[in-house]
Amino acid sequence: MPKIEINIEDFFNLLGKRIEKNELEKIFEYAKSEVEEISNEIVKIEIKDTNRPDLWSTEGLARELRGRLKLERGLPKYSVKKSNYKVFVDSKLDRTTVCAVVENVKLNSEALKQVIQIQEKIATSFGRNRKEVAIGVYDKDKINFPLFFIGERPENIRFVPLDFDKEMNAIEILEKHPKGIEYRNLLEGKEKYPIFVDSKGKIISMPPIINSDDTKVTENTKNVFIECSGTNNRAMELALIVLVALLAERKGAIRSVEVAKIEFERFGERIKCISCGSDKVNLIPWLGCVYECKSCGAKLPIVEKGKNLKIVKDSIITPNTKPKKIIVELSYINKISGLDLKLNEIKNLLLNARYEIKRVSNDKLELLYPCYRFDIMHQRDVVEDILISYGFDNIPPKDIKLYTIGSEIPIEKFKNEMAEILIGLGFQEIMSYMLTSKKNLFEKMNRKEKEIVEIENPISENWSVFRDFLVPSILEFISLNQHVAHPQKIFEIGTCVILEDKEAKDIEKLSAAISDTKAGYEDIAPCLDAFLRNLKLKYELIPTINESFIEGRVAKIVVEKKEVGIIGELNPYVLEKWNIVFPVAAFEINVNEILSLVSKIRK
Repeated sequence: MPKIEINIEDFFNLLGKRIEKNELEKIFEYAKSEVEEISNEIVKIEIKDTNRPDLWSTEGLARELRGRLKLERGLPKYSVKKSNYKVFVDSKLDRTTVCAVVENVKLNSEALKQVIQIQEKIATSFGRNRKEVAIGVYDKDKINFPLFFIGERPENIRFVPLDFDKEMNAIEILEKHPKGIEYRNLLEGKEKYPIFVDSKGKIISMPPIINSDDTKVTENTKNVFIECSGTNNRAMELALIVLVALLAERKGAIRSVEVAKIEFERFGERIKCISCGSDKVNLIPWLGCVYECKSCGAKLPIVEKGKNLKIVKDSIITPNTKPKKIIVELSYINKISGLDLKLNEIKNLLLNARYEIKRVSNDKLELLYPCYRFDIMHQRDVVEDILISYGFDNIPPKDIKLYTIGSEIPIEKFKNEMAEILIGLGFQEIMSYMLTSKKNLFEKMNRKEKEIVEIENPISENWSVFRDFLVPSILEFISLNQHVAHPQKIFEIGTCVILEDKEAKDIEKLSAAISDTKAGYEDIAPCLDAFLRNLKLKYELIPTINESFIEGRVAKIVVEKKEVGIIGELNPYVLEKWNIVFPVAAFEINVNEILSLVSKIRK
């Protein structure tokens, strides 16, 4: 769970009320938080919700508690004034960006600490260690718009990185700067690195690594530019909204930024100025990606000689701070909460939770909730907010109406038995997520794409579908642990989801694999034999064809004339897709089918 530190006086100022220290622990429960330590000035808090980044700061906690304590009820609204700020993104980049400007913000040392703290926590969690989201915060007054988010060769990228006093090129930054060393794996091997360049050719950052020292934010900064760049659009939007709302709590005024994709047109060996159309332009020697127009004086980025910028029409205006809408049923609220709340009670509790009641119609409430609440996806989320406002301590306990004696579910008992057998054979158990991506299930496994169970509103493309095959999870684990000593013998017993008559159906599967310098069919087959013999099952292996495995080195596993799984050596093409160096042999079986067969034998 996220842990943060806040300054108690700064918190009281933002809250608008002083609270006795002995009451803080109880108060913070209303913001899903637990006080770990209170000193003279600092409170250490653990946020008990990984889906509420809006609470990971002094500003967010104060905003939430102003509602719960009835100091400021209803929907927090953030107006965005339209501006002429523009950011152009190279359409060939594998990253994009969303941006905002916050003007006249009142920053102090505590505000800066909170910005840095939440920046790092969001980039680490939702941004997956900056792989999907990296956040940059800049002194806007030291930047010349429009900005360009483009790719450039590392040897041509030169600027003074944050907290350094010496200009370095991109390669030196990755080798010598602490952040460069920590995150260089995100850029190493790429021909071009992403950079933000302003209209005068000044590099202001190289995401996802480091900003320039020249544009760093200090207590004297009045106007702030924020960019969230990456590959996960939803997580980028979340990061931007949370930061914008944070700075708005510091009296900042939000300004929009237009983000437009750009592509390149050829003009023979000449470059035409995007600003005035003149062909009287020169490359700036120290930075090959920028040209200077002799006619109008503009300094604008290009990527290669003989190419010029062209703005693509599909631009977006960010940030979007409009409230979101959800409809809940009054009967559902009382059913799930176990309470008997009247309409006026529910309205008051929702106002305390920072909602706005837009319309009441029969049994339904149409609600608006804040732009920074990305965690609300279902009526149950609203019921949870109502219960927090009501106070869990105030919910009367009820007698248990039906007493039962618990026992272990047969399939769970069987899974433990299978795990013990495989551990006895020298395998190590792993556990992975049910959610994955189509790329992992099909492209990386050399399988033809088919209809599977998908998430309607995934937080990330990497977690957008339910797995129907367990071997990809095993291969992902092996690919991330190739530095560990070999041979590697691992297994997983986990849930997969398949479509049956257009309905999602959970099935349990078991997959085991061996990875080594010469791992093959003859290594994994004895393990399968020992496993099934321990379960007193007779089986046969029938040659088959499966695109994920090597032809001639793969077979169906058949028990009692029923196909229950597959065994074989993984296709070298598949291993290459996973960047796995050593051969892998594996088997996968349907646990539900095996349990059914074992149960018949044991009756």
